[in-house]
Amino acid sequence: MSNAPFGFSVEEVRTWASQLAAESRAPFYFSEYYVCPREILQVERLLDDTRAAVVGIVGVQGVGKTSALQVLRRRCLDKTDGRADPPDLSKKVALFKWRRRTVLFESLLNGTHELSEEFRERYAWYLLQELRRGLPRVLDLPQSAVGLDVAEAEEALGKSVALGLREMAWLQVLLCRSVILIDMPDYSKSDRRLMTSDLNEIYWFWDRLAAHNIAPNVVIAVQKEMFRDHFFFDKMHKIELKPLKPEQMVEAYERRFGTLNPFTAEALAALARMSRGVFRRYLRYISMAIEHWEGQPTRSESIEASLVKEVFRSNA
Repeated sequence: MSNAPFGFSVEEVRTWASQLAAESRAPFYFSEYYVCPREILQVERLLDDTRAAVVGIVGVQGVGKTSALQVLRRRCLDKTDGRADPPDLSKKVALFKWRRRTVLFESLLNGTHELSEEFRERYAWYLLQELRRGLPRVLDLPQSAVGLDVAEAEEALGKSVALGLREMAWLQVLLCRSVILIDMPDYSKSDRRLMTSDLNEIYWFWDRLAAHNIAPNVVIAVQKEMFRDHFFFDKMHKIELKPLKPEQMVEAYERRFGTLNPFTAEALAALARMSRGVFRRYLRYISMAIEHWEGQPTRSESIEASLVKEVFRSNA
């Protein structure tokens, strides 16, 4: 197989196909190679026209909900409202994985949350102001929140006060956004309790935000198999992320590599049809086909549709 001018190789395809989760892809991937479904453009238009709305992007497991949120974030950040000198748009859109209250503040404080840095700065400032009001003579307070020992400050103020300040800081971090994108986890189809618990918390979270005049829009990626029997769903604008068409899946491959190699067009189209529009499944099938092709005693120049069918007959 001949390489493309920019250094294409089978190993490059293998690496790409092994990245089943959107989080493992570099940010530029979504602006350069992603085939954007029209449903994402529909969400974007909705966000332009509403305030304090909650939008549910609904899709089956593996269809690309996390990727859709990544693209939506990029498209929101690209907006400048026609101004020559726009504000820092990076702080206007937040994208994060959902954490339950039992682990939320721990992740914000230990640096594992997507918004940890901003939260810790704001929380330290709130702690310092509270200490200055209530205990100005007990502690040797720093001049700024940068030098504050958070653990020592929390101990001095007490758990109840510290928790109230944590919630206040978290709320303020979110209220300065225009759009909040929440990536919910996939759940077991046989147990809805975790999802119900999470939705109850997200509703509480959204209700507090919506009470403010500057409330942001909230977009939630929701597993389609679980999208039923919860009162919060009735408050959402539901937009279903439909499985990709085979031609879109082939286009995604060609965008990424500038070629269909080592596949023929018929072979990639066959893999796309077998994947039934689920991109994660498409990537797995590409990996399987390459592995089978490379294991042939006499390898053909390209992966053809007949070899693809052979792979799936042997794995049926």
